[in-house]
Amino acid sequence: MSCFRLKDGEELHNDELHIKIESDKDGIEHSLTIRGIKREDMGRYTCVLDNSHGSVSDSALMYVHCVPQFKKKLKDVINKEGELNIVFEVNVHAYPKPDITW
Repeated sequence: MSCFRLKDGEELHNDELHIKIESDKDGIEHSLTIRGIKREDMGRYTCVLDNSHGSVSDSALMYVHCVPQFKKKLKDVINKEGELNIVFEVNVHAYPKPDITW
């Protein structure tokens, strides 16, 4: 039997520092340990079990509570008087979703 661990569809690899993947000698108990959680660890984690008779999978979402972060910041704008529209945009990353005040 094989056991694959995925994050957002990409296979995880055991680095023993941040990601630790373990299985017992009988292949019954399997674990994924994430050390030093970071915002980049947010996502869907999936365990896929596979043998000669087929495969099954189970998934869970992990959210990381974190301080809001600007992924796209405001930019200075120069316009002429009378021009119709000015748009200021930001892109943020945080959980939970932040309140935004202009």
